[in-house]
Amino acid sequence: MKSQRVRKVTLERTEEKKVCPVCGKEFWGLKKAKFDSRECRDKDYYARNAAAIRERQNAAYQKRKKAAGKK
Repeated sequence: MKSQRVRKVTLERTEEKKVCPVCGKEFWGLKKAKFDSRECRDKDYYARNAAAIRERQNAAYQKRKKAAGKK
C-alpha cells in the first residue's frame, strides 16, 4: 500500500523543460511550475498588482507619518 502511494507521488512530480515568462530563461521544473525563481514570481505578481501594492504602501506611510506627528 505504501509503495503504491510513493510511486503515485513520484509519477506526479515529473519535471519538464520550460521557459520563464518573466526573464525568458529555460529551466527544468515540475508540471505546475511557471517561473524559474522566486524573484521572477515576485516580479510577475507586482506587475499584475502594482496599483494595489502602491496604494497599501502609501496608506502605511501616511499612517506612520501621522503617528510621528502626534508625539
